[in-house]
Amino acid sequence: MNNITLNNTPLTPASQSLATPTNQMSLPIHTIQEWLKLELSEDEKDVVIGSPENAIVRPKTKNLVEASDKSFKTTFLMRLLFGVSCGEAVFPQLPICRPRRVLYVHGELASAEIKDRSRCAAKSVVSQPSPNFWQGRVLDAHLIQKDGRDKLRELIETYEPDDVALDPWQSFITGSDENAYKDMSEATSFCSDLIESYGITLWIAIHLGKNHSKGARGHSLIAGWRDTNERLGGFCRCSVDERI
Repeated sequence: MNNITLNNTPLTPASQSLATPTNQMSLPIHTIQEWLKLELSEDEKDVVIGSPENAIVRPKTKNLVEASDKSFKTTFLMRLLFGVSCGEAVFPQLPICRPRRVLYVHGELASAEIKDRSRCAAKSVVSQPSPNFWQGRVLDAHLIQKDGRDKLRELIETYEPDDVALDPWQSFITGSDENAYKDMSEATSFCSDLIESYGITLWIAIHLGKNHSKGARGHSLIAGWRDTNERLGGFCRCSVDERI
């Protein structure tokens, strides 16, 4: 095969090997062969929901729970994560691998409602209520405003959770335009920073738009940003679609 010259610069055919970067081992870039041989850390091999052979939710992922207003999003997510905190599967199709520390941040429910939902969640598990589950209504937490971001960091640093739930998304972006790319990209970028900084798995309850087939309310970037999407009456992850 002849070399091709572009602007007096010879282009090397793909069949010829290129020099290996001297700092390759410090970069997160590998060939297919290297990825197949790569030894993952225990944290990287961990599974939140599912099994090692069939991981449904992995650590450090972004997980949405979608439903219409007043359609039991909180009931579902609280029961699921209360089971996670106990290491018990509340839904048989969603097995839990081990107990995890959970911080559930409410943006809407009053204290009396949180207590009622907690009573129902506790009935979902066989074991006693877990000391690994913390929750409360925090009105000054925010995903875009600086003071609200600082409050979320403070909560995470205080309780050191493995999993954090924000319920609902709309309560943590107040004053912003949920249909604007700029505002929503700032919110999702901060969520990704929290995951990277603290190693948390993030769960977000979010309202569906008027057209349910288009998913969550607001800008479409949210659908591309999330890792898993759970909708009441169904569960889907990429091409997986299992009824619950």
